[in-house]
Parts: sequence; C-alpha cells; structure tokens
Amino acid sequence: AYELVPTRREDAMRVVEGMDTHGAAKMKAEALGWMAKAVAPRDRQFAHSLIDKSMAIYWDQADEFRGWSSFGGRTAFAAGVVVQAKEVGYSDMGLLVNRVLAMRPAGTDVCSPRDSQQASILTATILAMVDPECAKQILLSAAPRGPVAAGAGNVIENLDLLQAWALIDPEYTVTLI
Repeated sequence: AYELVPTRREDAMRVVEGMDTHGAAKMKAEALGWMAKAVAPRDRQFAHSLIDKSMAIYWDQADEFRGWSSFGGRTAFAAGVVVQAKEVGYSDMGLLVNRVLAMRPAGTDVCSPRDSQQASILTATILAMVDPECAKQILLSAAPRGPVAAGAGNVIENLDLLQAWALIDPEYTVTLI
C-alpha cells in the first residue's frame, strides 16, 4: 500500500481494506499513517484524510487493541500516527493530541495497573516528539518524579521511563542516572 499510494491510490486502498488477518485493525491503521507520509508531497489533503481514517480505527475499534497492551496499546500506536501527522503538516495537531489523550486506558480497558502505566510511559515517549509539555504531564501522572528502582520485572519499564524523561527533560534524566 505504501509503495502503491503515490501513483495508484485506489489499488493501495484496496490492499488496506483487504487486510483481514489477526491484528488487521492495527495493520490497517499503521498502513494508513505510512501511506499519508508517502502521498503527502503530492496530495496533502489526501494525506490528511488518511491520518483521519487511521485515527478513526484506533477510536472506533478499541477492542481490537486490547491484546497489544504490553506494546502501549492503541494509545501509543495512535501517538505514532500523531507524529506522522506532524511530518505531513496536519493542520490541527491539538485535536489529534486530544484524541490520543481521550484513548488513554481506564476502567475496563486496563489489563493491569502496570500495563496502564507502561502505556502512559510509551505514549509520553512518542508524544514528546510532537508536544513535549503534554508528554511531560502524561509522564508525571504515570510515573511521578523520583528515583527509578531497579529490580526484577522493572528493567524494561525503567529503560522506557529513562528514555521518556531523556526526550522530555534531559537535565532531570542526568539527575536520575
């Protein structure tokens, strides 16, 4: 689809629409984001519509992303599309960031507090490339400032946390290290 979209838009859309294997919603949403990047130099309006379609999948098909919680779930994936939207000159970045914030796991969406925290950390890491202040607020709510405890089961999360802080507040990261 990525290769086709600059010159054969309809064929590219058929490829995406034809995805029907396990994880198809995730693959479709990701494909639309990448297609937006591929077509943006030729047709910015169409690129923006692809971003909108990608975000709609994350919003409308929340259940399809429950099994992806260890990767940050739909919130982190949607944040990746926000980064792509910035790269293609999307006109209303604030709207997209707000949609990502509205997708943050809560209630029955949360597999465990640890998964919820991890999703927030990964989302903050990605959004730091678009809206560092928003990312900082997400990170502060998910993992308040303080020493990062080492130990079994915490290593991956701590590396993610350090990476997030490095993007958001490098001076604080030096203090942590």
